[in-house]
Amino acid sequence: MDGLSAAASVIAVVDISAKVLVLCSQYYKAVASARADIERLQGQVQGIKTTLDHARDLIESPQGVSLSTSRDLEKQLGECKAILEKLHDELQTCAHKAKHRAWIRSLKWPFSSKELQATIESLERHHRQIMDGLLVDQT
Repeated sequence: MDGLSAAASVIAVVDISAKVLVLCSQYYKAVASARADIERLQGQVQGIKTTLDHARDLIESPQGVSLSTSRDLEKQLGECKAILEKLHDELQTCAHKAKHRAWIRSLKWPFSSKELQATIESLERHHRQIMDGLLVDQT
């Protein structure tokens, strides 16, 4: 992956992360019964977003040209982006359906705790792999 495509991949994941965080905030306000799950998801997505904001800065810096490991994160970034896009689509679909009814009363958290736990664990694994790759370049 060249520098430009590495930066584009990072930016794409940061962008979808921000969208998921906005939707989580809406759900947090409307669905009191799922607040713990929403907070866990928000924390994980915010962590990924923060890491990738720093990664983007690093890749786009003058020394970014020499960061070979950071450029090889395409698989992890792609898989992470796919998970976040799926989350976004499910949250968006559920929110869109609720807008046709009374928003606050009909909005439901679309994930079971078990489903969400598996998703969070997958995001954590990708986050760790991305961080490990960035760490290799900084040592």
